[in-house]
Amino acid sequence: MQSSGRLSLFVLFLALALAAPLTASARPTFRAPYAPGPSFFAPDSEGLIVTGPRLVVTQLDSAPAAARAGDAYLLHGIVANSGTKPVSGPVTVHLLRVGSPPLAIGRTLVRVGAGRSLGYAVRIAIPRALRKGSYALVACSPRHGATGALGCATAERHVQVGPAPIVRVPAVAASAADCTSGAHTLSQFGDHVYPETGNGGYTSVHTDVVMNYDSATNLFLPGTHVDLTDTATQCLTDFSLDFERSSANVTQGPNMTVSSVTVNGQPATFTFVQPTYPGDPNGQNDPDPLAHQTGQVTPVSATNPNPPACSPATSAASGNGLPCPANKLVITPSAPIPNGSTFVVTVNYTGRPGVHNDGDGTTEGWFVSNSPAGDGGFVTTEPVGTEDWMPLNDHPSA
Repeated sequence: MQSSGRLSLFVLFLALALAAPLTASARPTFRAPYAPGPSFFAPDSEGLIVTGPRLVVTQLDSAPAAARAGDAYLLHGIVANSGTKPVSGPVTVHLLRVGSPPLAIGRTLVRVGAGRSLGYAVRIAIPRALRKGSYALVACSPRHGATGALGCATAERHVQVGPAPIVRVPAVAASAADCTSGAHTLSQFGDHVYPETGNGGYTSVHTDVVMNYDSATNLFLPGTHVDLTDTATQCLTDFSLDFERSSANVTQGPNMTVSSVTVNGQPATFTFVQPTYPGDPNGQNDPDPLAHQTGQVTPVSATNPNPPACSPATSAASGNGLPCPANKLVITPSAPIPNGSTFVVTVNYTGRPGVHNDGDGTTEGWFVSNSPAGDGGFVTTEPVGTEDWMPLNDHPSA
């Protein structure tokens, strides 16, 4: 981007048009040659091209909704070998519950050719003496057949032992009964690639970006704002945007501040919250910290049976299991937005734009150009770098 003198004021006009689980008794339709499922495994130390075997469970069906302690069930799933040699190994099904060690409840053996995937069936027996609570159902295989890190997949539905807890909510006025919060993600349960992206309850129609940019200091000055024209797909009490206003990358990452927000010209309140893993049965405001953790694997870890709520900012194993940053800008208008209505959101902000750090070690977003000094900046926005220099609904389907 070029600037005129030290201070540049320019306007960008952007047009943004942005399974049911298989039951235990159903035989799944296996896809070939490789069937991605709700799991993701971290790259081996030798890199992404694996010489030798690499066994990973990519799918596990849920137990029946009425599954009970003391009963047995036959489940199906898919296992894949992304390595260069055939491999034999076990698929072990575990029950995971926060605060309890993993409990193996079923096991079967598989043999998978190089670069192939196949379906498996495994009999599970739910112990009669289990404590009451909700248990994640997870299937794992050692990557090298008998040894190596585990490649796991989590069933979509938890196993509920005993009655589910009753959640009591305060009564609401009948006039607001059909108005709810917009979803804080457009990803599905088990998604591991940027599960935090996108926002529901509305679709994007048009975006205007006004930048008051100081190229010498790489700062957005007062007057910088976005005007987002959206259409509600439900009656909204509040809705969210993606905006990575700060980053642990203190040299190249963003450092921005939102000063005010309006909806249809009227002041609106706003706050920033963490994303929650897609499909959380406790809702997107789940108070459990384990519902808001980074990860490249499903489940996040042996002590967190949930899928990741956001992607880590590093490819190192130390980046998994950390609290997700609060990058969801939640906006509450002065009055609910009716379903089907078009509304305009204005977000005023200042500060330093920057880059997004991905879990594979790459970056995208706003880069500074200093050839010559103070030349300005340029952007590479795919896949999620736009939110590091402007707030938006950062998902292709929005």
